[in-house]
Amino acid sequence: MSRPTPTRGFTLPISVFARLDLVKTFDTTKRDGYCLLLEGSWPEVSIESDEAFLSLDELIDCRFAWIDRQSLEMTSQIADLASRAVARWHQQSANAAATHATRTTPPSALPGALLDDLSSLKLRYWFVKMLRVVAFFTKLHPIDRGSHIRLVVDEAQDQDYVALFESLCAARGASLEVQRVRPAKPTELVSKWPTTATEKGTTGDAGRRHEQGIRLNHRSRQSAVDVRRELLKLTNRVASLIANRYCDGPAVLLCGNPSVLDPVGAELRQRRHRLWWAYEQPAIRSAIRWSARGVGQLFCGANENDPTMAWAADADVDGELDNVKMRVEGVDLSAALRAWRQTVLARRAAGLLRIWQSVEQWIERVRPAAVVVSDDATPLCRAMVHAARVRGIGSLVVQHGAPCVCFGFAPLLADRIAVWGDAAQQQLVAWGVEPRRIVRVGKTKRQPKNRSRRVGWLRRSRPKRVLVLDTAVPRDQRPDATGFHLTTRTYRTMIETACRVLARWPNLLVTVRPHPRRHDRGIWRVITTRFSGFAVRIDGQQSLDRQLQQADVVISFASSAGIEAASIGKPVIQMLPEGSAEILPARQWGLLGTARTAAELSLWLQHCLDGTPAPSPSHTSRSVFAASGRAAARGVADEVAGLLAEQVANADNSGRAFRLHEVTPTFGESAIEEMACE
Repeated sequence: MSRPTPTRGFTLPISVFARLDLVKTFDTTKRDGYCLLLEGSWPEVSIESDEAFLSLDELIDCRFAWIDRQSLEMTSQIADLASRAVARWHQQSANAAATHATRTTPPSALPGALLDDLSSLKLRYWFVKMLRVVAFFTKLHPIDRGSHIRLVVDEAQDQDYVALFESLCAARGASLEVQRVRPAKPTELVSKWPTTATEKGTTGDAGRRHEQGIRLNHRSRQSAVDVRRELLKLTNRVASLIANRYCDGPAVLLCGNPSVLDPVGAELRQRRHRLWWAYEQPAIRSAIRWSARGVGQLFCGANENDPTMAWAADADVDGELDNVKMRVEGVDLSAALRAWRQTVLARRAAGLLRIWQSVEQWIERVRPAAVVVSDDATPLCRAMVHAARVRGIGSLVVQHGAPCVCFGFAPLLADRIAVWGDAAQQQLVAWGVEPRRIVRVGKTKRQPKNRSRRVGWLRRSRPKRVLVLDTAVPRDQRPDATGFHLTTRTYRTMIETACRVLARWPNLLVTVRPHPRRHDRGIWRVITTRFSGFAVRIDGQQSLDRQLQQADVVISFASSAGIEAASIGKPVIQMLPEGSAEILPARQWGLLGTARTAAELSLWLQHCLDGTPAPSPSHTSRSVFAASGRAAARGVADEVAGLLAEQVANADNSGRAFRLHEVTPTFGESAIEEMACE
């Protein structure tokens, strides 16, 4: 079927499917218009050459970068709304405490805007998913009065899509037909428990044994939790004894990725700060390692059915939306957001409330002078920053990775962010972060050592080694930023392009290092089998330092490790999806160049194998890393000291902020047990 070009509007009938598993409910051979897939891509074999099958994953690329900016703007409005709501709630709670009211019955419920903001990272990607639909029907293939849309959705999880299309069709004057289906789930194919006398027997015995096994597993899991709690109490008592003897500085609360914050914690401990480390789940190894240095461990131990959480169960989820501008291209997203809150956010509400309650207890009891987090986008770290801000406590974010996508870095909620160097600062400023809130300290994690090899005939005669640094596997249900354009289809294309180009050089030794958060490690093996005589070694166990030292050429799929490779003088080729923007500008980050196609990758690879020099390691280090390792950790500690000095200078006599001249609380045994084990 050839696709006619729309002139004034998209008046042909169009069938829209939320995802591919819903297509089986509709006979696409009898279609009378277009078929649009909102999440994922159509199968290549069946409809690859048919232009009537459209996919948002393939059509919405970096040309629509305004979607990312609009998503940040909307979530920023919600963050401001949440900050004001939390301040009001905290003041009301303080007034209730002053009148000897119990914390279980405060004067008002927890503001619903806070629940939205604790899910800020998910919300940013959700806005991208919704705005892609708006961009398609208003910019790419606009609909007008007389257009007809048939929408096929899952009745259990797609109410936000239904609300969005109702607003879209109302704004554009189009008609809408909604078909709600329930696709078959794998769990529905499992046989039910036997209920009749004829179904009993061996099956019933097996069912009873299985049920007994479930009870035993539950008891074993519960005992494991009890053991971990007792072990945490023991390690915290050890930390208390050491801290009371050797730590006399202000308290600092750490929260986030240990690989980023471990060096910072070591430096703060050397400066005699009292340290606490907060986790969402118990971290036994970290507790054992840090207790000998006087660092207490905290985790969210409250039960979701705890009666002390009942006061927050009736949080307002609708009233605050009236103050947020949700109209884009004439389409109102408010109803879609409410539907998303009632489905997705409702399932997460108990966990978010548990996190908030735990953070409130930690801040009230520990009373830290500063909070240091590895990001301010995930729920626990974001709750920590909110609770600190409302009490006048300074907060600092330590850069956790390469700023490929803005959603994990901007807009900034904390007071300051400590970045690697000039390149990261320029990236954040371009995303709207104020320069005065950015400080260049370096990379706290130790950099690979620059061990240059002796150049001789052995080096010239041996096969060249190519290291491919993979990225996390994308997910159809959560489209990435439009500027990145990383989808399941473009990700597979990147792998196929790399394999096709590398297979042209028979003497290359290719090693793939998977991303730590990868879920599918077999995709490389599946794709490489299509190329005869081409073998790839997939190795995620060997140290990155050793792999970088052995490599002659590095191909980075937008990986932070690629920047580390460039800093020690390795030629690094950045591989990006087709349709992506310049995620990490090559010259700015010390990379050799960027490739999106086979021709570009072949050109850069040929330059590397012919001996084209890579950018100078010293130039890369100056532009990307102000320092590394312990020197960067000292920079973070100096910035924490600056926050403490500001806090002392700005402290008033109202008692709202925790003043540093007050006696720092000790690791009391009762407080330890309540915070770590309740």
